[in-house]
Amino acid sequence: MNKETAVRAVLFDYDGTLRDTKHVILGALKAALEHHGATMPSTEELTPHLHHSSFVRQAFLPDVSAEEFEKVYYQTKDILSEDVTLFEGTAEMLKNVRANGYAVGLVTAAKKSMLQFEQLGLQDSVFDVIIGAEDLTEHKPHPQGILMAVKTLGVSLRETVYVGDMPTDYAAAVAAGVEFVGAAYGFFDEKTLRAEGAEHIIHTPRELPALLANIRS
Repeated sequence: MNKETAVRAVLFDYDGTLRDTKHVILGALKAALEHHGATMPSTEELTPHLHHSSFVRQAFLPDVSAEEFEKVYYQTKDILSEDVTLFEGTAEMLKNVRANGYAVGLVTAAKKSMLQFEQLGLQDSVFDVIIGAEDLTEHKPHPQGILMAVKTLGVSLRETVYVGDMPTDYAAAVAAGVEFVGAAYGFFDEKTLRAEGAEHIIHTPRELPALLANIRS
C-alpha cells in the first residue's frame, strides 16, 4: 500500500470489536445444541464458527431443521442480550476517532434491528454509514460490506482501515484492499490474529486513536 496516503475512514466490526457478545453467542449455540441432544463441542471447537450458526447446526445436528435450531438459538440469544455491554473504553474511543476527523462506519453481520444502540448508550449518528445483514448478499470473509461502506463514504480503499477481531475480518479486509487492525480483546487473541497475517493489533479500544495516527494505508 501507498504509505503516503493518510487514513481518512475507519470501519468497525461490531460483535467482539465494539460490543462484548461472546458469552451471548456461545450461550445461545450451546443451549440450542443441548436442547436437541447434540454431543456438546468444546468452547474451542465452537469459537471459529460463532457467527455461523447454520454451520454449527449442520456439523453437530444434521437431522434438525434450521427452523427448530434457530428457534432455541434466538430465544436464548434474546435473553442473554439483555446484559450486553460495550467493551470498556469503546464510547470514548469512538468520540476520539470522530474528533480526530475520521469518517466512521460500521460493517456487521448483525441485523440493524439488533444493534441495541439505545441500550448501549450509543447514537447512530456516531457512524457515517452502517452496513448490516439486510444490506448484504455476501458475508465475511467476502469484502462486500467493506466495499459498500467505502463507496458510501466516498473515500478510497487506500484511505480506509477496518477494525475487527476475527480471522474472517482480516480476510475480508485483505480481499477489499484496506488496512486491517486486529482487536485482540474480542473473540480471538493476538497470537491467532498475527498467525493470519495481521500487522496492527490493539489490546483495548482506547489504543486505537494513537495507532491510527501512525498508519498510512
